[in-house]
Amino acid sequence: MKHIKLLMAIVLLLSSFYLIGSVTRTISNFQDNKEMMIRNSNGNYWEPIGSNIQTAIDDFDSEGGTVWIPAGTFEIGSQRIELKSNIKLIGNGIGNTILKKTEIGTMILLAEDSKNFTISDLTLDGNRRGGGIGHAMRTGFSEDFILEKIQIVNPSGAGIYVSNCKNGIFSKISVTDTDHLNHQGIGVTGSDGLIFNDCVLKDCKQNMCLDITQTSNTQVNNMIIKDSQYGIKITGKADENDFTENSSFNNIIISGGEACLQIKAVRNSNFNNINLVDCDGGISVLEVCENININNVNMQSTGSGMAILGKNINVNNVHVFEPDAYSLRITNAENVSISNYQSKGSNGWNSISQSNGITITDSIFSEGTATDHVFIIRDSQNVIFSGSQIINNAGNGLYFDDTGGPNTNFIVSDNLIRNNARGIYLDNGAHNNFILTNNIVQENTNGNINDNTGSVNKLIGDNLT
Repeated sequence: MKHIKLLMAIVLLLSSFYLIGSVTRTISNFQDNKEMMIRNSNGNYWEPIGSNIQTAIDDFDSEGGTVWIPAGTFEIGSQRIELKSNIKLIGNGIGNTILKKTEIGTMILLAEDSKNFTISDLTLDGNRRGGGIGHAMRTGFSEDFILEKIQIVNPSGAGIYVSNCKNGIFSKISVTDTDHLNHQGIGVTGSDGLIFNDCVLKDCKQNMCLDITQTSNTQVNNMIIKDSQYGIKITGKADENDFTENSSFNNIIISGGEACLQIKAVRNSNFNNINLVDCDGGISVLEVCENININNVNMQSTGSGMAILGKNINVNNVHVFEPDAYSLRITNAENVSISNYQSKGSNGWNSISQSNGITITDSIFSEGTATDHVFIIRDSQNVIFSGSQIINNAGNGLYFDDTGGPNTNFIVSDNLIRNNARGIYLDNGAHNNFILTNNIVQENTNGNINDNTGSVNKLIGDNLT
C-alpha cells in the first residue's frame, strides 16, 4: 500500500510539472524551464505557440510590462499581434525567434495609438510565397517607441509601415525581399521626430526601399540599400504646404537598382556622405525644394549624376565617375551654389537652363565622351562660373546657347579650359551684360574663345589663349 501511495504522489507531481497548455502558471525555477516558454514580467508563462504571444501581452494592465519570446518559429495565423502602450516585446535574437505569417491577414505586428513600447531581437517572416499576406508590421498614431535588432524577410506588403507617429527610434533593422507594387521596405508618412540608425534594406523589387512622405525632423544615419528597384524617395506636398522638412540623412550607401535618391517638396534638410554605385539614376532634387544642403557625395557608374530644381540649394564636394549620361543638370532653379564638383568621363552634356543665381566654383569637368557639349548654359541669368576646369573632353567646353532666350548678367573668370572641341563659345543670340576674364583657354580643337557680334555690355579681356 505504501508503494502504491508513493507512486500516485509521483504521478501527480509530474503532472503538475508538464500540464502547461495555454494555462497561466507561476514561474518556478525549480520546476520549469522558463527559457523555453513565452513568459512575462508578471511571473506567468505559456506554451510556446503564436497565439499565446497575444495572451501574454493581454495579461498586463495599462502599466504594462515585458514579454519574452523564446527561440523557435511561431506561426501567426489570420490574427495579428497587437501591442499596447508600455509593453516590451523581446525575442531571443534575430534568426532565433521567428514570427511567421501562415495565413491571409493584415500583418504580423500592429501598434496602433500606442506609447512607450519596445520590440527587439526577433525576425518577422512575411512568408509571401507560403500564403502570408499583409505588412510585416504597421504602427500608426504612436509615440515614444523603439524598434531594434529586427530582421524582416519576405513581406507581401511593406516591411514596416509608419503613419502619423512621433519620436520613434529604428535601430539595426534589416528588410529583405519586398516584392509587392506600392509597398516599401520601410514606408513613413505624416510623422515627426523619427530616427533610423544602422539599417539595411535590400531587394525592394517594385518600390522604394525607404519612402518618406510629409514628415519632419527625421534622422537617417548609417543606412545601406542594395539591389533594389529604387533606393530612397523623400517627398512632400507643396501645394498643401505640407513639405517634408528639417531632416538629415548621413552616411548612406545605395548600390544597384534604378533611381538612387529622389528629393521632392523637401525643405530645410541636409544630405551628407552619400555613396551611390551602379544605379540607373543618381540624385534628383526635384521641383519646389528649398534650403537643401548636399555634401560629400560619391557616384560611380550611375546612369546619371545630379539633377537640381528648386531654390537655395548648396552642393559641395561631389565626385561623379563615368555616368552613362550627364553629370550635372540645373533646370528652373534659383540660388544654387556648386563647389568642388568633380565629374570624370560623363557621357552626356551638363547644363544650366532657365535658372537664376547659379554659382559653380572650384570644380572639374574632364574626359567627357559626349561629342556635343561639356557644359551648356541656356536662357539663364546671374550665373558665375569661376575657378574651375573643363579639360580633355570630346565636346565643346563652355557653350552659351540662345535657345529659349539669351543669357544675361554672367561672369566667367579664372577657369582653365583646355583640350576640348571648343573652348568658350557664344552662339548668335544677344548674350548681354557679362564678364569674360582671366581664363586660360588653350588647345581647343575648333577655337578657344568665340564671341558673336550681337552681344552688348560685355567685358572680355586678360584671357590667355
